[in-house]
Amino acid sequence: EELDAWYPQVPDAENAALLYEDIFTELEAIDPEGTRVEALRDATEEYEQIGDYPVEHREALKTFVADAEPALALLEAAVVRPKARFPIDLSEGMEAELPHLSKMRNAVRVLYLSSEAALLNGNKALAVERHATILPVGGALLAEPGLLPQLVRGAINGISFRALERLVNHTQFDEELLRQLDAAYAAAYHPEALQRALLGERCMAADTIRRVYDGTLNSDSGLFREIRDKLVSNPVLVGSYGRYEQLTVYAAFETMLPGVDPDWPTIATPLHDGAEPDTSGAILASILLPSISRAPIYFVRYIAYLRSARTAIAVERYRLAHGTAPDSLEDCVPEFLDAVPEDPYDGEAIRYQRESEGYVIYCVFDDLDDDGAVPWTRDDDRIVDGDLVFRVTR
Repeated sequence: EELDAWYPQVPDAENAALLYEDIFTELEAIDPEGTRVEALRDATEEYEQIGDYPVEHREALKTFVADAEPALALLEAAVVRPKARFPIDLSEGMEAELPHLSKMRNAVRVLYLSSEAALLNGNKALAVERHATILPVGGALLAEPGLLPQLVRGAINGISFRALERLVNHTQFDEELLRQLDAAYAAAYHPEALQRALLGERCMAADTIRRVYDGTLNSDSGLFREIRDKLVSNPVLVGSYGRYEQLTVYAAFETMLPGVDPDWPTIATPLHDGAEPDTSGAILASILLPSISRAPIYFVRYIAYLRSARTAIAVERYRLAHGTAPDSLEDCVPEFLDAVPEDPYDGEAIRYQRESEGYVIYCVFDDLDDDGAVPWTRDDDRIVDGDLVFRVTR
C-alpha cells in the first residue's frame, strides 16, 4: 500500500500513460506478436550503412513505418506530457502485473526504425526528431518505484545509445540538429533514479518476506511455500524468523542505498569485486538480496551510455565547426563540453582516440579494465570482458 501511494497520481488530462495505452493498441494491431519489429531490427543491424540496405529491406522498413504512423504520432504527443502513471496496482506486491514495460521497449524500437526510415528518405530533421523521442519514452517510467521499471528505462537508454551510434555513422548533421540531440541526452540524466529504485525494492522485498511468513503471498514459487511449510508447525518460530529476515533486508539496504547523486566508481568497484550483503541465517533474504545488490552496476552502465553519447555529440559539433575531429576531448572544452566527462566506472576521463576513418569513445565497463576499445563480450560464465564502445568510422 505504501509503495502504491508513493507512485504519484496524475489527472487523466495530463497522464502520458493513457496515451501509451493507445500506442500499445495501435502497435498490436499492425504487429500482434512483435515479430515485424524484431525482424526489421535484426535485418537493419546487419548493415553498417543505410546505403548497404538491399531493396527488399528498404521497402519492408518503409512499409512498416507507414503502418506505424498513427502510433508514432501518439508517441510524439505522449513525450510532451511530463507525468505518467500506468494502470497498475503496486499494493499487489510481487503479484503486481507490469505488462506495460515490455511494450515500452517495443515502442522504442519502432522509433528507432522510423529514424532509420527517415534517413532513407533523406529527412535528417525527422530522423533526429524520432531519435530524440526515444529517451523521453523511458522518462515516462521515472516515477514508477522499484527496480524493474528503472532497469527497463535504462535499457531504453542503451537502445538509444546504439541507435545514436548508427545515426552518426550514417550521415552528418548540422549544428541545430546536434544541439537537439544533446538536449535530449542531457534531459535523460537522472542519477537519483537508483536511490528511488532501491527504496521501492526495499519495500517490496520486506513485504514479500512478511507475506511469506504470514501466509498471504499467493506466489507461484514453490520455494516460498516450501520454506514456510518447514516452519509452519511452530507459529512462534515463524513470526520470529520472519522478523529476523525483514531486519536482514533493512540492514542490507542500509549499506546499498546511495545518495541522490551517487559517486558511481564507489558503486562499481565493490560490485566488480563480488561483494554481497550479509544474509547469514536468512534463507529468503539470501535468495532475494544478491540479485538486488548487483542491480546498481546496470545504473553505472546507463550513466556511461548518456555520458558517452553526449561526448560523441560534442565531437561531432567540433568536427562540424573545425572540419576535423579533435585531437583530444580537451579541445571540445569549453565550446562543446563544460569539462571532459568522467568514466563512471573508474572516475578517469572518458577515453577518446582518433582513428584513420573517424574516432572512438569508450568507458572501461564492468571488468574495470581498459581493454583498448575492444567491444565488450560475455563468456559462458556471464563474465563481462571488454569496453563500452562508441565508434564512428565516417
